[in-house]
Amino acid sequence: MHKFSFLFFSLFFYLILSSCNRNPNKLEEESILTGSTTILVDESLFPIIDDEWIVFSSLYPRAHIKMVYKPERTLLSDFLNGRIKTAILSRKLSHQEELFYINRKIKIRFNRFASDAVAIVIHKNNQDTLMSTQQLKDIILGDKKQSYDIVFDNANSSITRYLLEFCGINKFKNKNVYALKNNAEVIKYVVKHEKALGILGVNWLKQPTPALSEMVNNLNVVALKPSTNQMFTKPTQTILAEGRYPLVRELYIYNCQGKAGLGLGFASFLVSDRGQRIVLKSGLLPDKIPPREIHVRKY
Repeated sequence: MHKFSFLFFSLFFYLILSSCNRNPNKLEEESILTGSTTILVDESLFPIIDDEWIVFSSLYPRAHIKMVYKPERTLLSDFLNGRIKTAILSRKLSHQEELFYINRKIKIRFNRFASDAVAIVIHKNNQDTLMSTQQLKDIILGDKKQSYDIVFDNANSSITRYLLEFCGINKFKNKNVYALKNNAEVIKYVVKHEKALGILGVNWLKQPTPALSEMVNNLNVVALKPSTNQMFTKPTQTILAEGRYPLVRELYIYNCQGKAGLGLGFASFLVSDRGQRIVLKSGLLPDKIPPREIHVRKY
């Protein structure tokens, strides 16, 4: 009995001394589920990535990820010079953009995890809710017959880049095209102006912040069609899955850490069953539709 007590108290004091000698400021070594890292995120994707980050952090409390939300152009500047080696984008990198890591013989890993849509919104009193993609293009280019104030998040964003590519131009010449600060400002502007046409990622409409929820309900979402022989469609999850909405962008996570770090762990979570269910619940289209189990009982 005395021998057991001696061993117990020896172990007890050893644990106390070990905890006292441990440096609280020492960072835990990074692995796929532990440690600290920073991930760059296209700010237009905030709603869905914030949801994913909250669940991931609750499941893995020893993983500390700092999400840095930036416009696409600023984000790419940081990512393509190696400052931060994990990024979430709304498009693939070009080969020219990949060269920074290729030339350093760092493996580039990327995963597509969802499809987002570019949504067109107007004031609730505006009943012009049907447009062809050609009509939309004409409005952006300055068709005087259909005069709108066109607003989007900011001049350096992925939405801006997408619109320029959509219209086949290098810069906007229409004086009624305005770059605001962010997607929240787009929603606020359209709610207040009947002749405004807002362009933003659909995830801001599917999962608005609490401050924006009521405003989103006061918007009309425009249905689009790519050609005369096709139907008008809105950016719903079903329509995205069927490939019938014309303005779609794919979401990717790029990891260039060169090791099995926390960036790779978060990328694996995004494409996992749980990560894909979060995408499904958000109203976006997951890259892989999670299976649905149905249990049949006999009564």
